[in-house]
Amino acid sequence: MQKRVITIAVFLAVFLSGCAIPVAQLEVRSNPAGATATIDNGISGVTPFFANFKLTKEQENGTAPIYIGNITTRWFSGATASTNVNINISAGREQSVLINRPSAPGLETDVNYAVQQQELAAQEKQRQHEAKMQQMERLQQQQLQQQELMRQNELGQQGSKGMGR
Repeated sequence: MQKRVITIAVFLAVFLSGCAIPVAQLEVRSNPAGATATIDNGISGVTPFFANFKLTKEQENGTAPIYIGNITTRWFSGATASTNVNINISAGREQSVLINRPSAPGLETDVNYAVQQQELAAQEKQRQHEAKMQQMERLQQQQLQQQELMRQNELGQQGSKGMGR
C-alpha cells in the first residue's frame, strides 16, 4: 500500500511539473494609446495589449535573454515608430515597453483617436456591466418563480392530505 502511494505521488509530481509552460509577458503600450503595434513574430494588437512568449530552459533560468524583436507601431495619422526589445528575466517575467509617438504631423488626430477609443471602451464596459446585471435580475426572477411553484406545490400536497382524512 505504501509503495502504491509513493508511486502515485511521484507520478503526480512529474505530471504536474510538466503542465506549467514557462512564459514571459510583455505589455506593449504607446503614447498616445490606440496605435497598432506589430512584433516581428507576428503578434499584433492595438495598444495597450499583452503578448506572451514561451521560454526555453535557458531563458527560464535567466542565462539567456528573450529577444522579442522589432516592434513597429503605427498611429491613426500614419506616424510610425520602431524599437527592438529584449526581456531580461532577472527583472521579472512581466515587463512593459512604452513606444512614444515621433514628432510628426497628425499628433492632434492621434490624441483625439486615443480619447475616442477610450470612450468606446468605457461604453462597451458599461454595456457589458448592464447586460450582466440584467442577466442576474432574470436569474433572480426565475429563482423566485421556482420558489413560488415549490411553495404552491407544498400547499397543494398539504391540502390533499387534509382532504384525505
